[in-house]
Amino acid sequence: METPDWPLLARYLAGEADEQTQRTVEQWAAESPANATELANLRRLWADRPASRPTFKPLAETWAGIAAQLETEKPAPKTISLRPLPTRRKSQLVWRVAAAVALLALIGWGGYWYQRHNQVVNQAVVWKKTETQAKQRLKLTLPDGSRVWLNANSRLEYPETFSEANREVQLVGEAYFEVAHRPTQPFLVRAGAGGQAPTVRVLGTKFNLNTTNDEGQVETVLAEGKVAFEVPGQAANNPLAPNELLAFDPQTQQIEKHQVDVAEYTGWKDGQLTFKNETMRRVVRRLERFYGVDIEVQNPNLLRCRITANFNNQPITNVLDYLKTLTQADYQMQNEQVKLSGGKCK
Repeated sequence: METPDWPLLARYLAGEADEQTQRTVEQWAAESPANATELANLRRLWADRPASRPTFKPLAETWAGIAAQLETEKPAPKTISLRPLPTRRKSQLVWRVAAAVALLALIGWGGYWYQRHNQVVNQAVVWKKTETQAKQRLKLTLPDGSRVWLNANSRLEYPETFSEANREVQLVGEAYFEVAHRPTQPFLVRAGAGGQAPTVRVLGTKFNLNTTNDEGQVETVLAEGKVAFEVPGQAANNPLAPNELLAFDPQTQQIEKHQVDVAEYTGWKDGQLTFKNETMRRVVRRLERFYGVDIEVQNPNLLRCRITANFNNQPITNVLDYLKTLTQADYQMQNEQVKLSGGKCK
């Protein structure tokens, strides 16, 4: 979506926009963190606009006032006689003058708005991007002091300096957040790319967010504090309590919540893998991401096996040996390719 024109944005900022205009501006802002930040900057500039800024009345009211003034300020009759101006021509003159005055007012406002918008452009937000590759995990500190652990094959985008209105970032992949507490400056994480990506809203808390889990869902787990999960087009903000998992299906727009062991979803940042009655299918997917390998399970029945185990900074060969003992499956590993064959569930 293109940037809305400035008169439309002015009506929105002044609180005079109709529902269609509000939807247009808010959909544009939701398309990207950059758009949302620009709208926040415009709100700030609107709030800081000088007292001498142009003031406006509806054009019909402005023209009516000008017409009334022209009528009341007619010059006194002269001693000479002139043929009166036809009513139609007088009316045309009034409206032409009114239109000219209104146009000058709009031009004056346009100049003011152009100047203020240039200030926004000149103060353009600089966005930074951090990406991880396979088998790579890293920790970074954001401008507000919040800490983020980024899992493998993930991307985090964030501004070099947060706006006064909020602290907004965008995540594709998986990350664990420890958010610095700032009650007047909410922390927003857009879960994925695109204008319809859901948002996790927090003030200060610890949580894990995975924008695409093994089932193609957006998944967040809360360790401490409180977060709200917001979906574009849905009124509810879906609050989470500690030790709760929320899974959102982008296809069906359905949301599910249930209690979990947080360590099972956050241990990866410390090199730990915890499985509690997990299916082999899910175990395989997590191993692939954690170790940066491709695992082929040749016996489909093996994918239904349930696994309970805990691995603390173990090499993948130790994990595969454990699975071999548990399921009697054989494995072969060459470079980053693993094949599991045979085996059965206990």
